[in-house]
Amino acid sequence: VMTKGPKGVSVSDGKILWQAGVYKEKKVVDRTGAGDAFASGFVSVFASEKIKKDNYRSIFEEEKIEEAIKVGSANGTSVVEYVGAKTGILTKKQLQEKRWKNLPIKKFSLTNNKNKLY
Repeated sequence: VMTKGPKGVSVSDGKILWQAGVYKEKKVVDRTGAGDAFASGFVSVFASEKIKKDNYRSIFEEEKIEEAIKVGSANGTSVVEYVGAKTGILTKKQLQEKRWKNLPIKKFSLTNNKNKLY
């Protein structure tokens, strides 16, 4: 996972590279804590999954990675709209708002020579 501030994020599992932009900000007030907010949102998607003893890899499915990118990006975007690192942290209910539904994510294959776009 590599956050790139206002340029978005890149995530890879070694086979696929996901690249996402950012949600539109209402107004940037303070960038303090944006990266940490992204990280906590990203990890929360996986932390909420039940880990099976012999199948821990299943929690890292493509859909979950994309959901984690969206939740992390939403959380990071919300935080920069407030002063301080914690004020804008989103709740589960707030994540359901329409504003956080559409984040374009591009996927590229890393296992073929053509870097095929999915």
